[in-house]
Amino acid sequence: MSQVLFQCGYSNCLISVIFSHPLYPSYCLLTVSWYRVVDGKPEQVTVDSQHHIEDYETTFCMEVKSTQEVDEGTYIVKAENEAGETSAEFDVIVKSKFLRLMSRL
Repeated sequence: MSQVLFQCGYSNCLISVIFSHPLYPSYCLLTVSWYRVVDGKPEQVTVDSQHHIEDYETTFCMEVKSTQEVDEGTYIVKAENEAGETSAEFDVIVKSKFLRLMSRL
């Protein structure tokens, strides 16, 4: 699991680069989903006023807008195609504005 630091009050992104085999075109059709673990269970992240999901060929991004401390936790990106599936987990830690200001003193 990768540990990621988000800054409170700002937009932050999780980025995953996923490649499929170029010699098998049907394998290139990826379905990518993002999840947040809540009470030990993954819940799919949907596009709403707080989240934006986008892809650029092999790069997949989930943006958390105006990140708050409640956004801290485990996130999962899952990719599936005919060949199978794979996933990666991110442990998101939200650094508050207060801590950032204190570190400047």
